[in-house]
Amino acid sequence: MRDPSMKVLQQHTKSVSQKKRNKLTAKAPIDEKSMLATGSALEHSLSKKEQRALERRGYKLDESGDSSGTADDVDDADLVQDKYNESIAALSNKYANKEQRISAIGNYANLLGCSYGGFAIQAALPDIMTQLVRNVRRGDHCEIQTALHAIMMTAVSCTSSSDAGIVFDSTLATLKKLVKDPTTHNSDRVLAIRAMALVTVCGCGIPAIAEKLADFLLEIAETDGGSVHCFDSGSVVTEAIQSWCFVVSYMVDAAEEDQDDDDDDDDADSTGACVEVYQEAERRSAKPSTEDGYDSNDFLHGEDYLVSQSQRAFDVFVDQLQSEDVDVQMSAASAIALLFEASRIYTEHQGCALDLQCNPAQLVEEMCAIGRGAERSSKSAKPDDRRRLRACLRDVVTSLERAKGPSYRTTLDPKSLDPNGGSGCESEHGYKEGVVLGGRYMTVDTWCKSIRISMLRSVLKQGFGKHLSDNLLVQHMIEAKDLQETPMSQYRESGKAVKLWRLSKSKKRHSQ
Repeated sequence: MRDPSMKVLQQHTKSVSQKKRNKLTAKAPIDEKSMLATGSALEHSLSKKEQRALERRGYKLDESGDSSGTADDVDDADLVQDKYNESIAALSNKYANKEQRISAIGNYANLLGCSYGGFAIQAALPDIMTQLVRNVRRGDHCEIQTALHAIMMTAVSCTSSSDAGIVFDSTLATLKKLVKDPTTHNSDRVLAIRAMALVTVCGCGIPAIAEKLADFLLEIAETDGGSVHCFDSGSVVTEAIQSWCFVVSYMVDAAEEDQDDDDDDDDADSTGACVEVYQEAERRSAKPSTEDGYDSNDFLHGEDYLVSQSQRAFDVFVDQLQSEDVDVQMSAASAIALLFEASRIYTEHQGCALDLQCNPAQLVEEMCAIGRGAERSSKSAKPDDRRRLRACLRDVVTSLERAKGPSYRTTLDPKSLDPNGGSGCESEHGYKEGVVLGGRYMTVDTWCKSIRISMLRSVLKQGFGKHLSDNLLVQHMIEAKDLQETPMSQYRESGKAVKLWRLSKSKKRHSQ
């Protein structure tokens, strides 16, 4: 026999839940403006509870996010602007405690990642940067990391060179001070180095400042982090090398574009809202920033950085190949490949190669030895790290031997093998790495492009695809004009053919 008290309790619970449902259904102040949003803005404006309440009130939401009801449709842009206004207001709240500040900064950065908001933050950009710099200077470890991520998201989302200049002018000195501070946590130092490279590329129009930053990053790698009070820190050295490659990749492009001044005017107009390292130098040179130790002489355009510093950089990266940290070894190998690619570009467009005093055959043999685990540093690595290192070194060796970009694949043809022990012929399969966007495909065939894509992926994370489709700056940084209407059915058919061949082969094996 059931306990009467349990029956009473169940009836009470049922009545309470029914009251809550009625209260939620009859709740009048649900914002009709936000309820009827469409697209990606709807995803961020409605909670699951509000969606259920909207359905109970007669509105139907289909899978695409469109709503049908008696109310008028609302423009998505207005709703997105409202969301950004709320986020900026929470960011500027002077009476917020630490948890509220971290939450506000995180929501702002996530909003920039989920939707391109360059125009939405344009008017409030000076106030936003003032608040974020204050968080970096006075916050704790968690607040600093969140603010640094928000700074990078803001730099990538700028819609004009003047906006990017605001981000650069307000953050560079603070970021460099944070990197040099002995009390800074290494994880904060890593993000600060990445942010320095990003704001310089997006907002600096003076080549001398970019060269100063490249020297600063190269010194960190040369001293194993000792120049910034973190000696033998693998994460800091890795980030310094990767950021150096990111900054220098635009110097390589500058050398290539010097001979391509006769480009179409349409291409120039399509990227008018984008910012490069060597853009608007005349506007910015009238107000040189001395806060970070740059005087007026720094703005004089002297000898090309890569021509004068290529040998020093090459020696540093060759030494880092012997590091005990696998990530440092991989970054150093990619940097060496970038230097050789720059030398090829200089030879083709400038008529003179970079003066790299090295024996390429000996360098290739050294990398092969590291990949085989002959070096002690590689033997002590984990199996997964060894696997990643071998793949990276294989790409670099192929790039050096064949003068190709990253992820270039070749296979040995068994039919061409010489029975007497001679080497056979290799079949070339082209580049494996690429970017897919809405049915369009772009092959990543240069180290410059690969390095930039890796940097943007590390900053934008899941928002990389959204920014690639909507953000002109991101499109310009990775040369998205190369995205072609390549029929993806070809790739699917080729993969399907391979699967069918394997399936038929397995059936024959089982039938025997």
